[in-house]
Amino acid sequence: MGANPILVEVTAESGATTIYTVNVIRETAASNDASLSSLTLSTGSLDQIFQSSLLSYTATVGYITSSTTVTPTTSDINATVSVNGVTVLSGTASESIVLNEGSNTITVEASR
Repeated sequence: MGANPILVEVTAESGATTIYTVNVIRETAASNDASLSSLTLSTGSLDQIFQSSLLSYTATVGYITSSTTVTPTTSDINATVSVNGVTVLSGTASESIVLNEGSNTITVEASR
């Protein structure tokens, strides 16, 4: 991993030489971590304590609350995350989500 210099030496008929250096940088292995390290709502809070292994949560908000945003944070900086199918930056609030009376399902998906 890291830089791997490769020297290329070119010699002309006259004996003159030129040396070229090519630095090849090998990427680190891709992570398979598609989990969240945090999940918060702009209004109210999750009824359960957040755990990255827990995949379903509920939250109760007051009757006058008509919308909320969701802020998911990925465990892996290179993972992507979406809220209701719309990609958001890790640690950034989603677009405002309109809440209907009764049960509302909000889907958060992290992938790597």
